[in-house]
Amino acid sequence: MRIPKRWYQRAMVLVSLGATILALVVASGAIDRLSHDGAADKSLAWRALGLYWVLSVSLCLVLGHWKTHWKQLLLLLGSTVVAVGVAEVSLQLAAPHLCMPKYQSQPSIEFHHAMPADVTMDFGRIGGKQIFVQTNEDGLRSEYDRQRFQQSKTRIACLGDSFTFGYGVQGRDSYPVRLQQALRSQLGQESVAVLNAGVISYSPLLEDRLLRRVVRHYDPQVVLLMLDATDVGDDYQYAAELKRPEARGGNFAPNSAVSKGADLGAVWRLSEKWRDAEALKVPIRLLARFGNRQPEPVYDYYSFDAPVGKVVERNRFFIFRHPLSDTRSYFDRSWKYIERVAATCEEIDARLVVVISPRSHHWNPRECPNNWEETEYLRKGPYQYEMFRYFEERASTAAFALHSLLPAFQATQQFPLVFDSDPHWNKAGHEFVAQALASLLIDELQMFNEAAAK
Repeated sequence: MRIPKRWYQRAMVLVSLGATILALVVASGAIDRLSHDGAADKSLAWRALGLYWVLSVSLCLVLGHWKTHWKQLLLLLGSTVVAVGVAEVSLQLAAPHLCMPKYQSQPSIEFHHAMPADVTMDFGRIGGKQIFVQTNEDGLRSEYDRQRFQQSKTRIACLGDSFTFGYGVQGRDSYPVRLQQALRSQLGQESVAVLNAGVISYSPLLEDRLLRRVVRHYDPQVVLLMLDATDVGDDYQYAAELKRPEARGGNFAPNSAVSKGADLGAVWRLSEKWRDAEALKVPIRLLARFGNRQPEPVYDYYSFDAPVGKVVERNRFFIFRHPLSDTRSYFDRSWKYIERVAATCEEIDARLVVVISPRSHHWNPRECPNNWEETEYLRKGPYQYEMFRYFEERASTAAFALHSLLPAFQATQQFPLVFDSDPHWNKAGHEFVAQALASLLIDELQMFNEAAAK
């Protein structure tokens, strides 16, 4: 082989030779030995190899031609900067959502994860619409601050997960806001305020903490706790995380949730599909591996292990897959957290209303035909209604109101009430839930007023 005379050409040959050797290592499977678990991500290895080969060859070319072509290279750099600047300004005018921070919860030692306060975030495009999330001073998706909420004559706080939060719909279309409008209309008074305290992936364990440490300061008269099928599994997972060695003082470990990504403008956001941050981090991870450093644990909501009978379940819909006799202990755990919520409501003189929410396959098999969670449900299995059976048993002795939305959903002819490929309620679904809840809450408000008058 003829050896190039110029240094940068020789460097490019050496880089290519090194890349070839590393490619053989990856192809042979020897790279698995560098992994902590003995199973390296080969797709990531190939991407990193290709990325660093391109970067190294490009650097050699630039440095090799700097003395003779520095003017052209500076012109290229300057024109690139100008082009990026023009593109940034144009995108900010044409697509302002790209300039907003992308929706992402933040790590929280108190609440595991929470939304940032006083910010408007881009939630993404869902159902053909760009969805935005605006938070108040406490990181809640609500237009109310504490003082303004307290000034209302009738005050209701809604606790729950993504269904209460309003996943996939604008804040004004979430059921807490629609419930406020329905109650104002039916009660004939404008001084009705409904607080949306729903947070994605929350469950009774976290909702109890949120009520005790934040929502109680809004002085609600009624607290509505919406329960979803994932709550039982979430409670189990969050309870396990509180027992980790890193957890201290009854709080979560500082690194128990995903860290916030960078927001560097519209061009940065738009280039997300072409950037490969994980591939860029590979050398750093390898250095840490050679230094015998264990990787920092990364929170993964979908990583789940729960022993049920003789099997280990790995998804939170295990309550649809087993008889109540096998899952009752998990339901009992969540019930204890619900009772904590009830105790807090008693402390702040608020009435608690617990509502059980079905998934779309419980009332209409035509709903959500492209559901991305379809394989998790086993919707035709014999245990789909065990959740409702458990809470029906509890309702007879509960010290608070407990209702199921299943009969209302099964009786309706409205369709569709959820998205085509996601089981969350669409705009019509939130309106339906708001109307169903309004009649329940009118009775609760009347009992609250009668108790307060005594």
